Amino acid sequence: MFFYISFLRPPATQSYPSGTISITPQVANDLRTEPFDGAQEIYYSWSPVNPNSAEPYPAISAPQKLTVWRQSSAYKEIPVPLPQGLREGQSYRLVLTAHGQGRPHIINLAASDLGTRPFPVLSMPVLFSSRGRAGKQEQIERVYRIPLQAGTNGFLTVREQTSFDLDKKIWDSGIGLSSWLVQLAQEADQMISNHPQTSLVREALFSSESRRIIELGAGTGIVSLTVGALRSTAPDAGNGCIITTDLGMEPFRLPLYQV
Repeated sequence: MFFYISFLRPPATQSYPSGTISITPQVANDLRTEPFDGAQEIYYSWSPVNPNSAEPYPAISAPQKLTVWRQSSAYKEIPVPLPQGLREGQSYRLVLTAHGQGRPHIINLAASDLGTRPFPVLSMPVLFSSRGRAGKQEQIERVYRIPLQAGTNGFLTVREQTSFDLDKKIWDSGIGLSSWLVQLAQEADQMISNHPQTSLVREALFSSESRRIIELGAGTGIVSLTVGALRSTAPDAGNGCIITTDLGMEPFRLPLYQV
């Protein structure tokens, strides 16, 4: 079972550009029904919203320790210092991570130790302005790294609802299967030659030939996105398609696929 950092109380959509903002972090399982049993350090950083940025993943400020999360203080509001050098009218995302080293806000689907720490989270943009009215944030995002060919990486940003709708969240099974597919795509032929069924799966999904793939019950679509990223380097990838479906996708789920 994986654990996820999230917001029991997320930041507002807008805040004054001075003082602090208040949040209530949460560390729990995918369905938010089982809190993390133990003490977990949580770090915060800020990611400036720059629509013109060419970076493949969000840049963040140096992570700073925010709190140590425990079940005994699970409902405690935590004040978060504002970004340094903040100016009126700027927008930032609040980032919560389980450590402060390297790129802690990126979930590496190829990592052998995937899930040993709770997964990080990014809020939606917070506008810092003394004018206007604040609203409630209803979505979060997580960023995933997928290694591609020739040492390049792909990055997926998957959006989830903060509500308790089970079909609008990342499930353990989606991350676990996506991680397995990443490893399968990287395995050398001799590593899977003794497993004919596994070889058939890899041939079906990652052949250089054109493929038409459908995912049923996709939820947030992370598995389809992972397969699409892994297939993006195939010579005939542009001639195939991946159809991602779920029950009642219109109109509630479609915004989650705009990543």
